[in-house]
Amino acid sequence: DYCCGGSQTLGEGCRTANRSTEEVCAALQKVESSPAEKDWRNASLTELAQHIVDKHQAFPQAEINRVKAPIAKVASAHGKSHPEVAGLQLILEELSAELKAHMMKEDERLFPYSGEMEEAARVNRRPPAPMFGTVQNPVAAVIMDHEAADQAFEKMREITKGYTVPLEGCASYQLLP
Repeated sequence: DYCCGGSQTLGEGCRTANRSTEEVCAALQKVESSPAEKDWRNASLTELAQHIVDKHQAFPQAEINRVKAPIAKVASAHGKSHPEVAGLQLILEELSAELKAHMMKEDERLFPYSGEMEEAARVNRRPPAPMFGTVQNPVAAVIMDHEAADQAFEKMREITKGYTVPLEGCASYQLLP
């Protein structure tokens, strides 16, 4: 758990995910040997914000949209005997709405103001006063959103008993992404 929470060791995470530490380290070394991505520590805030929008905002919403129909189908067919699917569907809907609100906070408040602060520093002037008090406020809100999403995924894992398909689960149930 390198992001929200961040207190779990690699060994603990591997045990939780039922993976060997060696397997995970080998996968990390494979990634490490692939061509290096841009060093974002040296990028401008504007570049970083655009990278987040381009690379990291579209994917989760697309994945949520991709799984909505199959989960609805399985919930309709198996919801009475397997209420966890309806619970999964509800959590996914809430997560989708929270994700949209989260991206709006970033796109309409945090990222534009970050660009304004960066431009002000470039021309050696004070940035305009933010309408949200201090930049720490939207940053704290975004962090809280990340933690809430992490909790939603934990809840999904819990109610599905580690995403286990029941023995009597139909083909659609078994193919749930």
